[in-house]
Amino acid sequence: MNLFPKNNKHATKLFNEPSPRGINLRGELKELLYGTFYTPGIGRWVVYRRFDLTKTTPAFFEPTSEALYGEKYTYTDEIVKTYSYYLRSARGEDKAPMAVVSVPVIIFYLEHTLAPKSEDVIFEVPYSSNDTPGFIDPKSYGTRYDIKQIEPKHGDSGRVEFYQAIVWSEVV
Repeated sequence: MNLFPKNNKHATKLFNEPSPRGINLRGELKELLYGTFYTPGIGRWVVYRRFDLTKTTPAFFEPTSEALYGEKYTYTDEIVKTYSYYLRSARGEDKAPMAVVSVPVIIFYLEHTLAPKSEDVIFEVPYSSNDTPGFIDPKSYGTRYDIKQIEPKHGDSGRVEFYQAIVWSEVV
């Protein structure tokens, strides 16, 4: 395949045929998560907790602005499929030099329909089947990841194709 076609001014670097829309990143992420007829997807199910920052819960204690025995704001839980990638350190080293703290960073890839916020939370769940889970007991939720940063990824036409939710461990 010629990656640099000279005869066709409308061809992209990846395809020899004219492509007015470029690469469909939404479709690519959907294939990665759910698979196709021929290949299984590599996505996994997580619970996405979306907070409503306009409504506090009874656990909210106004004098200290903290939540006691629960979440501060009301929320809704949603089961979504995602792919995550674990970065060991910014320099790519397995072990940091002495006196340097290496903070593990995890990037979750989320579909464009989710519209995540940096105040929301992702929970691991003990569900390994490719089928959509029905009900997952909140008592069985695993590791909690507080979203620190959201990176919308835009395609050729400027629309949001998917989101990267970036989380990292707090070093105390």
